[in-house]
Amino acid sequence: LAQNHVMKTSGFATSTSIVTGVNQTMTIALGSNTYNIDVTAGTTLEQLAQKINDATSGAISAGVLNTGTGANPYVMTLKT
Repeated sequence: LAQNHVMKTSGFATSTSIVTGVNQTMTIALGSNTYNIDVTAGTTLEQLAQKINDATSGAISAGVLNTGTGANPYVMTLKT
């Protein structure tokens, strides 16, 4: 059986924390597929998760999770 892989980011203070202050392209490779995601300055954690979901059409599932731990409890999870 195939197994899913789950990764998570480091923590952020809120789900609307800004993840970048500059325009850039994030590249995610999964198997033989490569996804280029345009990330603009001011993109929030929630917006980045949505951009990943949109760009990968379900091949990668991104979501924001509140772990309830510490000063930076919000993480983005990536599942394949």
